Amino acid sequence: RRTCGPPEEEAAFVQRKRFIGEPEGNIYRGWAVGITTWTPQLLSLTLLVMAAQFLAPLISLIWARYQLSRLRAVHLFPWDEADTTLSFEEEVMKKTLGLIFTSLVIMNGDNRLQRLDFQRERLRTLYPDIGTFWMLADAFFNSWCVAACSVAVFPMVWAVDDVNDLILDVFGFLFVQSLDDYSGIIDFGIEQSDFDRIILDRSIEIDGKVRWVHEDGHYVRQAEFDKVVPKAHWLMTRIVQGDVFYTLGRIVNGLALCFGCPAYLSIKWVDSGEPTGDLLSEIMNRQSMVVGLLLLATCWFGSFIWYMCHPREHRSCRNFFYQVFLMRPDPVEVRQIYEDVLGARTCLIRKDTSYTSVDSSADD
Repeated sequence: RRTCGPPEEEAAFVQRKRFIGEPEGNIYRGWAVGITTWTPQLLSLTLLVMAAQFLAPLISLIWARYQLSRLRAVHLFPWDEADTTLSFEEEVMKKTLGLIFTSLVIMNGDNRLQRLDFQRERLRTLYPDIGTFWMLADAFFNSWCVAACSVAVFPMVWAVDDVNDLILDVFGFLFVQSLDDYSGIIDFGIEQSDFDRIILDRSIEIDGKVRWVHEDGHYVRQAEFDKVVPKAHWLMTRIVQGDVFYTLGRIVNGLALCFGCPAYLSIKWVDSGEPTGDLLSEIMNRQSMVVGLLLLATCWFGSFIWYMCHPREHRSCRNFFYQVFLMRPDPVEVRQIYEDVLGARTCLIRKDTSYTSVDSSADD
């Protein structure tokens, strides 16, 4: 047991874990930590953002379904059995561009949810009495928006007539996902730099009251006088404050990518002939389902390989379930990574401060 590890080891560890950063700000987190002023204008903006993130992708999906119900589905593969009036070059260009932009929306949404999920542990550390309702709203509306956009983006690009509409619709989904961010499109009266400064001041205040000890290769947070800071159970915290919504959103996001891409590439909708009756059965045809299952199995196999690369002592049933089946990091492991990064960073800062003090005394 020791208070800090070797400086070189700690510096390398912090360098490898750059993705663990201070929380980024949005309107929900501003209400949660209590830095947002209760004004009619700001409250109205918050409610409008909630309505936009909830309704925009849902209405887009309903509109696209209505448009497709009046069209006829044409299967492109095998090509020699497809409609002879289709232009091969035109379809290749449109499908290629559509696949790129739909994948961009889905992967951007997955990275967004992962980043928001990772940062919540740090928020709870800095603000133990953080507002539960707004933390729940942050998780629900962002997860719903990303998941609904990933489902709606394929029908929307099917329903558009030309490439320009395709690009505008895709960027519309990216716009809706980031409506709640500080320093974004909407002026909430608080910039991201203001939120960063508040978090920095809070970090200095909270971290200065904590002592870190190094046990069994990990840092353990202790308060003054060796009083261990109590922690709520990780699963109960994730349920009460809505962290599980991030996991659900990323699952829907991944399934939409695996099954939506094959269906998008294999079907074209034309305004001729009898309209398609059952849209779902037409879209989820046998070919699309087989390819989607193969893509999903490939993702699971890659996650399994990544899991097996971990040291044996870090493997467990919970870790296997999260990393292989859910294809996301183990929340307990993420929590410990935060502790290790913050502990190593605090030790480095204190050592640099002590070295500076010694050098100043020697000069005097």
